[in-house]
Amino acid sequence: MVTRQSAVVGVGVFLFFIIAIGVSTGVVSYATHTVVVESSSGKTLIEQPATDGETVELAYTHSVERTLVTERYEIENQAFRQSAMIFSSFGAGFPSEAAVDRTDDGRFIYEPQAVVLDSLYISSGPIANHELRIGVQTYELYDISDGDAVRVYVVERSTPITVGRNNANSR
Repeated sequence: MVTRQSAVVGVGVFLFFIIAIGVSTGVVSYATHTVVVESSSGKTLIEQPATDGETVELAYTHSVERTLVTERYEIENQAFRQSAMIFSSFGAGFPSEAAVDRTDDGRFIYEPQAVVLDSLYISSGPIANHELRIGVQTYELYDISDGDAVRVYVVERSTPITVGRNNANSR
């Protein structure tokens, strides 16, 4: 006779094995988007799986001020919603009349309310040396693009995300 306690234990063991199989094969969930970096000639340079709400950062050295700038975006549907711009001094191209706060390390942070972009167009050079950060991956855009301008955009694409193994879609 099967008791309620043995049935609960049986279900628990079954769930444990299902989770263990998922982890041992590396597949635990799916990214719903892919961030694509494309050269000006249309060549795909990077395809990185991502999820809605995931942070994408663009970090670079300002060409005039020679200080670090970090632009932070959240993936929203198939677009980038800018959530912050962090910079060290007011200069060319920085928001001088917007509501700007200070970070703990003394830098300035601007948090726009409604900036949504379908694509990011980046022309990197040896001074700016743009880094694109998607999740835990960092890409040196100047090196990857050989100095060519790039377009960064998001497409809807379901991709398995792996745990404990190299993700074949990461470069």
